[in-house]
Amino acid sequence: MRTLFFTAFSLLLSTFIWAQPANDDCAGLIDLGVVPTCPGNTEIYDNVDATASDIGFGNIPDCFNGGSVDNDVWFSFTTTDDIVDVTVSVLGTDMGPNGTITNPQIAIYRGSCEFDGLSELACFSPNNGETIARIDILGLTPNETYFVRVNDYSATAAPNWGDFTICAEEYIPDINIGDETSTTACFGTLYDSGGPDGDYTSNENHTFTICPSDLNNCIYIDFNSFNLENNFDFVNIYAGADINAPQIAEITGAMTGDGFPVQVSSECVTIQFTSDGSGIQAGFELTWQCSPLECNGSGFDNPTPISSIPFSATGVSLCDGAATFMETPCGGADFINGPEYVFQYDSPGGLCAMISVTNAPGGTGVMVLNGLPGEPTTVCVAQSASGTITSANFEDAGTYYIIVADESGCDDFDITITETDCALSPALVDALCNPLNGCVEDGGVPSIFMFEDGFQDVPMVNGTNSGCWLGVGAQPDFYWFTIEAQADGPFGFILESADIPSDIDFNVWGPFTNEEVCDTPADIINYITNNEPIRSSYAGGTEPTGLADIHPQLGYVIEDVYDCQGINDDIVQTIPAQVGEVYVVLANDWGNQIQGGGIQVDWGPSDPAVLAPLAIEIMGQDTAVCPGETVQLSLSNVVDTYQWIDPNGTLSCTDCPDPIATVDATTTYQVVVDLVCYVDTVDVKVFVYDVDAGPDLDVCLGESFEVSAGSNFDLA
Repeated sequence: MRTLFFTAFSLLLSTFIWAQPANDDCAGLIDLGVVPTCPGNTEIYDNVDATASDIGFGNIPDCFNGGSVDNDVWFSFTTTDDIVDVTVSVLGTDMGPNGTITNPQIAIYRGSCEFDGLSELACFSPNNGETIARIDILGLTPNETYFVRVNDYSATAAPNWGDFTICAEEYIPDINIGDETSTTACFGTLYDSGGPDGDYTSNENHTFTICPSDLNNCIYIDFNSFNLENNFDFVNIYAGADINAPQIAEITGAMTGDGFPVQVSSECVTIQFTSDGSGIQAGFELTWQCSPLECNGSGFDNPTPISSIPFSATGVSLCDGAATFMETPCGGADFINGPEYVFQYDSPGGLCAMISVTNAPGGTGVMVLNGLPGEPTTVCVAQSASGTITSANFEDAGTYYIIVADESGCDDFDITITETDCALSPALVDALCNPLNGCVEDGGVPSIFMFEDGFQDVPMVNGTNSGCWLGVGAQPDFYWFTIEAQADGPFGFILESADIPSDIDFNVWGPFTNEEVCDTPADIINYITNNEPIRSSYAGGTEPTGLADIHPQLGYVIEDVYDCQGINDDIVQTIPAQVGEVYVVLANDWGNQIQGGGIQVDWGPSDPAVLAPLAIEIMGQDTAVCPGETVQLSLSNVVDTYQWIDPNGTLSCTDCPDPIATVDATTTYQVVVDLVCYVDTVDVKVFVYDVDAGPDLDVCLGESFEVSAGSNFDLA
């Protein structure tokens, strides 16, 4: 028994020793070499199954959480004649077999590995949950070897050991932008040109590019502070080696909240600072560090899932996200310039929802996209700079992204999403195949449509597509609608606020065809984004604006098509529409005064026949076939929402525009067309011939016989 116990114990002991890292104790340390040294670019280390070492005096480093060194491993580095200020970095990585180390702790020693032979110089323990530890040691002795102890901290019995890389590099002093243009350092601090104690100056334009030479998958940037002249001086951040790369953040004004994190997954990041010729402020301070781990903030690569609606969450922090993108199909919403938090909702279809962001600082907004930003098919579903979307359209099944962001920094917020009635969307993509024909009220009563506060889904660029506009006002409040002319004649309207008077501007594009706006909406959106409108009004003031041939207040004939090219009187000429032409109208509350009443549209300048309801028919109308034959049914107009009624289950589909009917008996088919202001039902009757040619007969060759089958048939 004693021999068997010894053998078993020896086997267990040898297995245990084999599992320990080679550098489990100081005597077996791994020499990193002469500074600068970063074997982490090629080597991955770990402290899995490491055991506590005992160096004698001062065995527990002063800053180590938990007062233990249960899983410590050892390294060394050597200074040179020129490099005596050193930064040691431990970076958790998921590129090894064990998963990343969490809560790494570092202690630096001088001396020797003999018992009581080491003296602690410095130590560092990061915040709980972090995977990076970095320590600066200045004024070391030239050509001296120093010892590095790495341990993980855990508040429970379960260790946080894992894989990591380690570097000992020359310490990088703080940099003032403008003093240097680039760096390959994996970490550092960048100030404005005035440094930590001074202000920046006027008319600056500096760039600073960070391209770390160390292996990395994410560059983390955090603004410790910023105070810039609001909307005149900017820090712009680009995900690449210069300012031609995609812009992912824009910073102006003063920071609020608990920070302003930015995460970049590209190899380089470029920081640009510009100031105008007037006021100056204290400037900014930011730090950067690279990591071999993938960027882990709540973004499009790591969204928070919403399993169903209703949904609510409290105390969500934008600090758990980061600024990772800025360019969206929603256009110029300032709130998206800062840190964002991304939710993902896989809609089953057939619903709309109200989204409310509360208990958040002013300037926190919310946006809904139906795909990833940058994808050509992604459109802006809804957006609000105030944090409330009254009706986001999730009627089409698919993946949607709900983004909450704040341009001033990160703070906590609550979010509530509840199902609601589907309202008429202000978005261009929803307006294209949903013309407002048939919305004219009896007696000429104006129509009223609701803005979505802070909504913009297409950028307005001076000299490209903005017409007479000079910006979008204090904040964009876009509303799009279309008209499909049902007769030749003038198309016009008068716009004004339905409650508090406000300055309203509009642009009109066209003509397009029904097929273009319904079948290729992305092409139309691209056209509007890159082409000037055919009508535009921009004049200031709260007077009515629109398309008319006679000025509604002053009574004279209107001759201009652009308000900025003739008399600035808010009114431009009507459009001589031709039957079938589609015109796209954008109205914007430039004055940002409309609150609850929306926009009022008076259709008086139009020929009523132009605005008549769509004349939708089923192609071919009533028809007749023999039993078992098929008939192709289709609508004369492309519309957005329709449902076929199939009484006998003989249609190939009920939610497509052109089903195939296979009929054995005379059947009436109906299609319900749901248009913006009314629902129409159109029907078609398919007759099936009931032909009986009598019983079978046997006849001799050449013998004649009579077939009696009625009329309306062909013999074959």
